[in-house]
Amino acid sequence: MEEPVLLLVEDDALVVMVAEDALELGGYAVRVAMTGAEALDALDAPGRGSRD
Repeated sequence: MEEPVLLLVEDDALVVMVAEDALELGGYAVRVAMTGAEALDALDAPGRGSRD
């Protein structure tokens, strides 16, 4: 079974480290975006669906 993927959007590196570790321990794959633009790019990435 494939683990669910979450997109974490946060610009504070310390918060990202803590949240990413906690989410991964909870069984999630985590993609990180540090800006809104990066988040939109991640949503548009191949295999990740679209923002229709």
